[in-house]
Amino acid sequence: MRYSSLTAKDMSVTSEQDSAREQVHQTRGALRDHTGQHRVEMFWDINEDCKKDRIFKLKIDDYSVLLDWEQVARLGRWI
Repeated sequence: MRYSSLTAKDMSVTSEQDSAREQVHQTRGALRDHTGQHRVEMFWDINEDCKKDRIFKLKIDDYSVLLDWEQVARLGRWI
């Protein structure tokens, strides 16, 4: 594989996060706000009903919403 600055940038992003072995046991994760002005967190495995329906909580600063992962993934195809 040819090494480039873009490759180095992509690899630096992956090294900032926990390893997959650590992430699988967590029920929350922080998302990067590219404006740098907000704290964004995602919570899953909230309760058994949420696990079954794949519902997760997205928290931005003091605001929280419950979202359906299937809908988010379906709309994410267009990004």
